[in-house]
Amino acid sequence: MSLVVRDGLVRASLVAALVLGVGARAAAVEAQEASPDSTASPVLAEAYRLAEAKQFDLAAGALRDHLDREPSDREARSLLARVLSWHRRFDESIAEYGRLLADDPGRASDRAGYARVLLWSGRTEQSLEEFRRAVAADTTDIETHVIYARALSWTGDLSGASM
Repeated sequence: MSLVVRDGLVRASLVAALVLGVGARAAAVEAQEASPDSTASPVLAEAYRLAEAKQFDLAAGALRDHLDREPSDREARSLLARVLSWHRRFDESIAEYGRLLADDPGRASDRAGYARVLLWSGRTEQSLEEFRRAVAADTTDIETHVIYARALSWTGDLSGASM
């Protein structure tokens, strides 16, 4: 896989997208990132389990109940944003990402998730701007670079996508 620097941003080539097999289902990447670790609270562990079982409404409800009690729990809010996006409740997901980014606009993982949801919801131009911000915030996040390249290619920007 080759990476090339242009305008201070690292972008993966479309060849990398094909080799890595990502882009068709970016949700698979997010699902893997969402796997609970041994330090996850019982509420988050249950929400992860429900999401993996595609019981998105139950997962979202559990996370919302938890956030009513612990509104500053970033991990729970981030998982809620992802769960809502997987359930195609894009506007709700976008609102949750907005809350996360209002608190910490430089957090690359939330910025990348926000960009993905914008893309999936058909807000391509807005997603491209968010992808630019996400790759600038974390130049090592290959998945985000690849999805950004795909989005550029879908808009016809093949030169930008193959950098």
